[in-house]
Amino acid sequence: GGERAILKLYRKDRARHHAVVLRALSEALHGGTRTPRLLDCWDDLGVLVQEWVPGAGVPEFEALGAEVTLLARLGVALAEFHQAPTTAGPPASLETHLRRACHPGLEALRADLPHLGPSRGALESAARAREARLARSVRPCHGDFSPRQIFVHGALVYLVDVDGMCQGDPALDVANFRVGLHAHLGAPGAARA
Repeated sequence: GGERAILKLYRKDRARHHAVVLRALSEALHGGTRTPRLLDCWDDLGVLVQEWVPGAGVPEFEALGAEVTLLARLGVALAEFHQAPTTAGPPASLETHLRRACHPGLEALRADLPHLGPSRGALESAARAREARLARSVRPCHGDFSPRQIFVHGALVYLVDVDGMCQGDPALDVANFRVGLHAHLGAPGAARA
């Protein structure tokens, strides 16, 4: 038995970009939060060769709600990720995030939920104002922080898929994760049977 590896296939022109991001993150994260190490990049094939990480995947949102200690560990891991000393990844704005994560989009949401007009408009305005205030203090953002992207092994939390890595407002990762919890578990504080 030799060392195990994971091969990820990309369009040939994207493999090098993802290799740069993965290398930067694996060099920047040294605490309890890690990413797989980059072992090689085969540009001619569009293949990234990365370290296989030990551990078990995090339960899906439906089961994760009962795992309070694990949720706290994931919160710490996400905070460590956001503090990683790297500028790898493209800049991402609120608009970028909405295009990637809000399907079928804000226009459809506005049309489907017209009764939320004033409160929805106030929320959109507040989010855009926050982004303008934070424009000079962007941080690494995962872009898709969710159970399928996380493995736990002992004291380590591995973020195994960082393809959505960008530089932006860390609140976008937190909000995305909270939306996942809400969509699968209901409103915060709701009693579970």
